[in-house]
Amino acid sequence: MDTGSGIATLFQALAHVLTSGSSTSVTPGTPTPTPTPTT
Repeated sequence: MDTGSGIATLFQALAHVLTSGSSTSVTPGTPTPTPTPTT
């Protein structure tokens, strides 16, 4: 499922950005470790 993978990647990217906050040391497009979702 390409759609599922795409959504997962986007979610990971969004989660990473949200978790990072103002600290942006990772360039967008670079594979980042999966952050732990805190809901």
